[in-house]
Amino acid sequence: MSIPLVSLNSIVLLNVSDVLSRNSQSNIGILLGRFDVDKFIIRNSFELLLNDNQSIDFDYLTKKLKQYSQTYPDDYIVGLYQIDIGKNYIDDLLQWLLNFQIQDNKELITVVFDKSLKGIEAYYQNRLIKSIIETSETESITTLTIDKHKNYATKNKKQESISITQHNETLSITLNKLYERITKILEYFENNQDLDFNTRIELDKLLVKLVNNFQFKQPINNESKLLKLQLTQLSLITEQLLVSERVKLQISKSITSGDLPNN
Repeated sequence: MSIPLVSLNSIVLLNVSDVLSRNSQSNIGILLGRFDVDKFIIRNSFELLLNDNQSIDFDYLTKKLKQYSQTYPDDYIVGLYQIDIGKNYIDDLLQWLLNFQIQDNKELITVVFDKSLKGIEAYYQNRLIKSIIETSETESITTLTIDKHKNYATKNKKQESISITQHNETLSITLNKLYERITKILEYFENNQDLDFNTRIELDKLLVKLVNNFQFKQPINNESKLLKLQLTQLSLITEQLLVSERVKLQISKSITSGDLPNN
């Protein structure tokens, strides 16, 4: 097999950040996802507990994996993460997987984070390999739009290369992409009917409010007013999409944190 790539979902960074913020004694965790063609796709992670002799608490790991697999049956253990370099638990984990036939004997990776989360190193078969962070569509769309078009006039109020008309067109495209994102979120809810009643009610209210933003129509001839309206719409829609994604993240994190006793 050629040298693979590691694609980390931003949820993993949030999970590791949570471990650091709690000053947890454990500096290792499981990476969950799958291998696809030429890269490891890491969708989630959870912290591992250690016994008094600094060995992995495999009873706890078994319970967490069983709980996680009920929601994400296609995912499996792709490796371990460590916060700073320390004891390597890969061999212990591989032996456990082999003994208990938890999954097929697959090669595992190790991802090492420094405590600032600025340095990330991924290893496969003791070789350093490339890693990337995957952000959500909402984060990418919003960041690119703001970064590319943050300035469209100079201090002397002369137009730069991008005109207000072009800016409006770009924002319209962005709003359309965000609308597509709403559709995907609706599909997510349709495919996850096991959400508890109160959570579904709150999410339905949020989506109704979100969709209503697209129904605000008003004849506007002045381009500056149109720009202001679009910026307001973009701000509201993006904020509400991020709230919706945070709720989805909380649902996912409830599976991989805190729901099980430590012993």
